[in-house]
This record gives sequence, C-alpha cells and structure tokens, in this order.
Amino acid sequence: MAPPKNQGKNLEAESVLQAVVLADTCVVSNAGVKPVPLTSLQHSTDRVYPGVPCGCRGAKESKWSRSYSPLEIITILAREARSVGDVLRELDAKQFINSDFILMSGDVVSNINLEKVLDAHRMRKSTDKNAIMTMVTKEASPFHRTRAMGESSIFVLDAKTNECVHYESVEAFPRKRRMVMSTEVFKKHADIQIRNDLIDCQIDICSVEVPPLFTENFDYQDIRKDFVYGILTSELLGKTIYCHVVKDAYAARVRSLQTYDAISKDVLSRWTYPIVPDNNLQEGDSYEYMRGQIYKERNVELSRSCSLGEKVLIGAGTRIAENVKITNSVIDNPFIGPNVEIDGAYIWDGVKINANCSIFRSILANNVVLEENVIVNKGCLLACDVSEIISSDNLFEKERSHISCVPM
Repeated sequence: MAPPKNQGKNLEAESVLQAVVLADTCVVSNAGVKPVPLTSLQHSTDRVYPGVPCGCRGAKESKWSRSYSPLEIITILAREARSVGDVLRELDAKQFINSDFILMSGDVVSNINLEKVLDAHRMRKSTDKNAIMTMVTKEASPFHRTRAMGESSIFVLDAKTNECVHYESVEAFPRKRRMVMSTEVFKKHADIQIRNDLIDCQIDICSVEVPPLFTENFDYQDIRKDFVYGILTSELLGKTIYCHVVKDAYAARVRSLQTYDAISKDVLSRWTYPIVPDNNLQEGDSYEYMRGQIYKERNVELSRSCSLGEKVLIGAGTRIAENVKITNSVIDNPFIGPNVEIDGAYIWDGVKINANCSIFRSILANNVVLEENVIVNKGCLLACDVSEIISSDNLFEKERSHISCVPM
C-alpha cells in the first residue's frame, strides 16, 4: 500500500526544529560578541524567527542568513508588539509554529547544549501529555554577579520530576515578605523544593499549544509573571510546566548595565566558551587571543609605551598613543591620546579621548569626544554623540552620572 500523501510533510515538520528569538533595540554588543543567540542555536535549530522589529536588520546582515547557512531565518516585524504576549499572539495568528520550538530573548549569552534540554523535554511529554513548557534555569548563588539587582524568582519544584508547581517573581520594591501557595500543591506532591538559587536563563522549550494559549488569554503579557503564573494557578487548563536545571554550563541575560558588565567580563574570562572573541563568530572579525586574556584585532595601532592589563579587548581601527594604561576594558575602535588611564570601561565606535583623561568603570557610547584632562568616574554613562560639554571645565567627579544629547 502506498504511504499517505501527507506523510512526508508530517515527517519534515517533525524534523525541523524552530526557534523564536525576541530581539529588541536594547540589544548591544558584549565584549566584541553581540549577544544575538543564533550562534548558540546553530547546532540545534533549523529555523529561526527573530520577532519584534529591532533584530531584523542584524539577522539579515549576519552570516546565518547566507545561502550556505544551516539555518533558515525568517524575520517578523511585529510593529504593534509591546510585550512577549503580543509577539506570541502574532505568531499564532500567522500560523508559523507547527511543532515544539525554542523561545528565547535576543540578549541571552549561553553555551548550553540545547539538544540535551530538548531530549529531556520530549521525554517528559511522553510521560506527561499535559506538559507544555520546559524553563531552562541555571543553579547559582542568590548573589551571583549575573543576577540582575532587584530581580529574582522563586521556583517551587517537585523534587523527583522537576515539575514547577509554583512560581513567584520577587522584586526589590515593594519588598515581598511572604509567599502564598495553595495547599493543593502539598497534597499532590509529597516532596517539593523551594528554590531561590536558580537564575532564569530566559530560554524555554515550548509546545505548539503555547501561542494559542496567549491568544485565548489576551491579558497575558509577561511570559513568567502572567503566563507561567496563570498556567500554574489555573484549575481549568490542567497544563504542566517543568524546569531544566543546568549546573555545568553558562547562561545569562543582559537585563541592565550591571549584568552587561558582568557578562562582558565573563566573555573575556572565557566562561562562555566557545562564545569567545577569538572564535570570530561574526563576519569580518579577526580577534587573536594573547596572554593575560587580551584580545586584539588586526589593523590596530599601539604605541610602544602603552600598557595593556588583563581582560582587555581591542577592536580593529583603534589608535592608542604614548603612556596609555588600559585594564579590564573593552575598546572598540576609538582614538586614545597620550597619558590616558582606562579601567573597567567600555569605549564604543568612533570615540575620541584626548590627552590626560581618566575613565573608570563607565560607558562611552558611539562618537563621544573627551577634551583634555577629563575625569570620568565610575558608573557614568555618556550617550552617543556627546562631545561639546565634555571638557576639563566639566569634570565627572560625581559617580553614576548619565549624560546624553537629548533629554532622558
């Protein structure tokens, strides 16, 4: 007997693994490696959907969109989307999703082997037909450097199956002093764990049922506070969500300037291997790894008297004058004049730093110009094109100053 005509299509749909990457205008470069997770997905995924308007240009210009790429990238401009819920409702309306898929944020940096996570998700689905999602979490101290300050989560898990039976988002303000949990949880699960030592990696393995649930519940906006909490507290839906706890891999999300700094330092320290600068994951990169965790591209002009300390990245086109000292910093392609000290800073494209300046633990965005004898103390943020006001008469001795050319 001949096989059914649609059998080949069904097999193809099952074999193609899809991923939805939520991109945003806030996605910025980390230590020379942009945190767009296509590099993390290349060995696990066949089709990637960058959602929300912002990441589309970067996806089209990347090598992953070339004809020889193992990935098929489809960009979806959800111009009216204001939340993850809006994006998933848009996906449901377009009927792009036809099997289990990976859902992750575009500002995640991770070297997790997602194939193992996917296998575990499929095994759970074979024993629990109501399982619709697996949340990837990483075991870490509550005070870990990659945790966003003021944000944490409490996961209540079944000790044997890692089923998430309760989820609570904990914010700094107002301070939460208690957690309310249904007694039904204790009746159904004899052994549970209440965990505050898990970093939410913002990587989820979702079943095809997830987008329609967002459509049915139009008030779901946030994937955790609304969707996960709503599913776990609903007696009518009867769906289950699991956690996959990772111990021996790296995953973190750039949520703030604090996590931007922490993750960038981790990239330079090679905790994110193979996502490191000298693997040159982006087209046109030419980084070389040197002793002391120094990364330098070609076409760089360094004076003989300049000093590069540990954890320094120097991008192509950088020019560094005499007696410059740089430590723990990411330098894109600026001009740095003589007698300048830079420690723990991020110097972006087209920056010009004149003589005798000092910059400590700050960010200088594209095309910033510092006149001579300027001090930029720790925690300062100078936005793109700031130049005229940055002179020796206007020192940034006050910490955590934010300066831009337009009102903030």
